[in-house]
Amino acid sequence: LYDIASMRVKAASVGDPPATLADLFDDTVDQRRLIEGLRGLRVPRQLFKFLYRLLVAHCHAHTDEAPSFRIPVERFERELALFRRDQEAFDRGLAPR
Repeated sequence: LYDIASMRVKAASVGDPPATLADLFDDTVDQRRLIEGLRGLRVPRQLFKFLYRLLVAHCHAHTDEAPSFRIPVERFERELALFRRDQEAFDRGLAPR
């Protein structure tokens, strides 16, 4: 799933060299942790739902006056835990998706 997300970011990039998935995250989010976290999402559909939720949460946490262009490890871990909780509830038939 990491490779799929990386290819999507690269395809949407306008810079040279193209952006990578790791460029969206703070240096405290190492590549190994990112790969492990995304692997648990199982399918591309869930991967992109999670990335959307993560980007929205990150953008809502900052203003134009104090922007932050990289996602910190705390936000990644928090949103991943929430998403997995929702995913597990759905798997048990307790939550609509």
